Amino acid sequence: MEKQPGAAPRVATALRQARIPYAIVGGCAVAVWVASVDKTAVHGTDDVDLLVRRADFQRAREALQTVGFSYRNAGSVGVFLPVREDSRHGAVHVLYAMESVDVLCPIQTPDVTELAAGPDFQIATLDALVRLNLTAFRLKDKLQ
Repeated sequence: MEKQPGAAPRVATALRQARIPYAIVGGCAVAVWVASVDKTAVHGTDDVDLLVRRADFQRAREALQTVGFSYRNAGSVGVFLPVREDSRHGAVHVLYAMESVDVLCPIQTPDVTELAAGPDFQIATLDALVRLNLTAFRLKDKLQ
């Protein structure tokens, strides 16, 4: 999994040590699933999409600060950015488990219990990832 960004394992370690349930979703999780079928087809991503329960967010924020991330609210999306300017790791985008992403979509995001084992971090199951993309309903997801 050499194409995986360095931030996902670092985020996972911090959350695991703090005993916070989580799942890595989005491009990192998709890359793990793709690699399970064809490692040459993996496309890396610079950012990490993190699924946590809203009730655990404050503890997650504190845990990620200990490994070099600073939280920013970017409109309707929360994001953790690397503190160091020279960091080659991308941002960590926060999604809340069991909540609607958009008021127009009544489908909720998966829970953090729908897990599969990634190389260095927990990922959402394939079924959960598909449902998550359906809830986001982004144009790029509809076209792929």
